[in-house]
Amino acid sequence: MNQDYQNFLLEVIRNLIKPMGIDPEFFIEKESDQYRVTINSKTGIIPTEPSFIFSLQHLVRVLAHHTFPEEKEHFLLDIAGAKKGREQKINERIPVLAQDIVLKQGVTVILVGLSGYERKIVHGILSEIEGLETSSVGPQDNRKLLVMPNSQIGNYGIENAKVVDLFSL
Repeated sequence: MNQDYQNFLLEVIRNLIKPMGIDPEFFIEKESDQYRVTINSKTGIIPTEPSFIFSLQHLVRVLAHHTFPEEKEHFLLDIAGAKKGREQKINERIPVLAQDIVLKQGVTVILVGLSGYERKIVHGILSEIEGLETSSVGPQDNRKLLVMPNSQIGNYGIENAKVVDLFSL
């Protein structure tokens, strides 16, 4: 990530959260094809709700793209490791859920409460497991991810589907 772009991102974030009484500290790390910008607070409490992180990230991306239209580096924001914690839960719980409910019982699972980024992670994990199909459905602000046994494994329909929120387990 070029230094001007990085400085711009950090300054925008600092200015957006300063009115909340937060003195941020930043950590930037490269993760495959993107950068993770983790924000911690030296003073004050930063909200870690997914909707806050998504909204802050969206604002920073819009401003960054407007100021640096030629910059192609992708980044995601994390606050106090909240997003990374959700990713770890996904990585731990999804294979077990797929094995125990979808493959063994032949039941479709409807995953709710996932961001687009989190759905992408789930699709990636499950693409490596034989006997499953996945699909994201629903309107943009209320998308769900269907995890279905393929027709050779079990009941392909959703009439007996189980609705699961991975983060309330």
